[in-house]
This record gives sequence, structure tokens and C-alpha cells, in this order.
Amino acid sequence: MSFESSVSSKSSLAHLLLIEDEPAILHILEAKLQYGGFTSGIAETGMAGLDKLSDTRYDGVVMDMGLPDFDGALLIKMIRAQSNVPIVVVSGHGTEQNKITALDLGADDYVGKPFLPGELLARLRAVLRRRQPGDGTTTTAASHAGPDARPAAGALPDGAAGSPALEDGSSMAPLERKLLSILEERIDKVVTLEEITSRMWDEDKLRGNGNIRVLVAQIRRKLVGNASGLEIYSVRGVGYRLARRLEAAA
Repeated sequence: MSFESSVSSKSSLAHLLLIEDEPAILHILEAKLQYGGFTSGIAETGMAGLDKLSDTRYDGVVMDMGLPDFDGALLIKMIRAQSNVPIVVVSGHGTEQNKITALDLGADDYVGKPFLPGELLARLRAVLRRRQPGDGTTTTAASHAGPDARPAAGALPDGAAGSPALEDGSSMAPLERKLLSILEERIDKVVTLEEITSRMWDEDKLRGNGNIRVLVAQIRRKLVGNASGLEIYSVRGVGYRLARRLEAAA
């Protein structure tokens, strides 16, 4: 079974998965979501959540970071490795670093506990509105394949011009443009460092994560204020993800 999500245009049709181990919070979340017009499924562990995502179609995930079987950051990483389903974290672990980690790993929003029900519902509606139908569908085998895999339909070839991130005339060097194109082929999905380096350089040339970090830093500077609203997010120990800046998407 594959992970799937298709965002409904109306919140009343959106089906969300709640991943939360505290019964009292779970009951509150379920009641508030129902009041807001959402339907929901329930999982009390990270593994149960992954199982439900593989078996059932959901429009979004509402999850805690403090799960009994494994860390919420790992759960976000595991979901993002296979799906772009919208993720909203609702957690009492609301330190700035925890929020940054969750968002960098691919969460769409982070709501701290205790939360205002109206704010949570508004943020969920905003996240679902930002996603177009089909955005949450599972990454295919081809999209996870190596450098020789054929790009998905509509993807930019390496080094190609015409990137949305460059529509306002930003100037990028060839290697910067090539890296941006690789990330843009799977926008909103994580591309591993191993794949990036293998596609950026031939085997007989110097490669390394340090080179990638330098290029990413250069591209980030050029994307600041860019009309595309795109930003490169680091996924610690895994790779990078190209996505819309949170403030641009709000």
C-alpha cells in the first residue's frame, strides 16, 4: 500500500489522522476537529500512525512530538520519505529548536499546547488551502531512483532555465542552477545528499557535503525576497527540501 492524500477544497470533506498518545488530548482534538467539520482517524503510537497511513487515504496528519515508541521528529522524517501529506504538529514540546526541527523536517505548521481550538482549526484550514489536489500523493519509485532515473513529467532537466525561482531574473551560476533544478524535480520532498552529490559531479571529480552546503548557502541568499516564495530547508542528516517559505505561504 502507498501513502496517499488528496486535499479537499472544503474542510467538511477533509479526513485527518490524529497521532497522539494522551487520551484526554486525543479526545479534545477529535471533538474540536469534528466541530470544525473534519473527520478523523486515530493512532496512539508512531508505528500505528504509519500503518494507518499505508492503509487509508488521509488529507492531513495532526501529530504530537512526544510519542511512546519513537521521537516525533523521526516520524515526520519517515512520513516525508514517502509522502507530502500535510503535517500539523500539536505538541507541548514547544521550544524554538523543537519547532525549527519539526518545520525543517517537513512539518507544515506547529501549534503549541495548550492551544486555542479556533486557532488550530484556522491553521489546519490554511495548510489544506495551500496544498493543491494530488500534492500529497506518494512519491513513485522513479522519484526515489538514482541519477539515471527519468525525471517526472514537467520536471526541469539538470541546469535548465525556466525555474519558478528564477522568474524575476535572479542570476545564478551553472552549479547553483543545476542544484536548484535537482531539488525542484521533487519540490516539497526531501532529496538525499547522496543523490545530490552523485548527480552534481562525475565520479572522478571532487565531491562532498561541504560543496553542497556552500552552494545551498549561495542559492538561499539569492532566493531571499524572490517572487517565487521558495526556500531550501535542511533535513538534518538526510538532505535538502525545496518548498515555499512559511511566511510566503501564509
